[in-house]
Amino acid sequence: MVWFRVAGLDDLPKLSSRILNSLDRSSDIYQENVAKFGIPEDYVKRAFSEGALRGAASKGSKFYLALEGDEILGFCQMVPQGGERAELDRIVMFPGHTGRGLGSRLLEFSVEDQAREGRREIIVYAGRDERRARAFYEKNGFEFTGEVSVDAPWGKRIELALYRLEIGRKIR
Repeated sequence: MVWFRVAGLDDLPKLSSRILNSLDRSSDIYQENVAKFGIPEDYVKRAFSEGALRGAASKGSKFYLALEGDEILGFCQMVPQGGERAELDRIVMFPGHTGRGLGSRLLEFSVEDQAREGRREIIVYAGRDERRARAFYEKNGFEFTGEVSVDAPWGKRIELALYRLEIGRKIR
């Protein structure tokens, strides 16, 4: 049975390991999220290290897990943006666990938790040309609000689409 919960600090070593182990160069996750954006491998390893996840949590990020038994099937990260807004920084379902609606259920769980914390709006950025990601957000009630061009921390300029979800509006 699949269940969802907020990750504790004691979950972060296992989550970091799960993420880093899924980033084999031939994996879809690597190709769609690392190679496509030209992200250097050393940057990815630092960004998903246990220390980086702990650092994000200490600054207010909240991690949500989709689990079956002890296995992490996917996760998402919400970053408070001040006041009533949070940013969905990432949502990932690991290989073998996509296409079953689990990502939508994980998103719904995390949005409901954010609402309990007083959030009224969730924003998310997707690569401008990421059709699957953009379709996922639209299917889950996010509205496209525009495009932005940003300088990524690894030194490359990337084009992004910005989406917004007004909490309280029906998801799906």
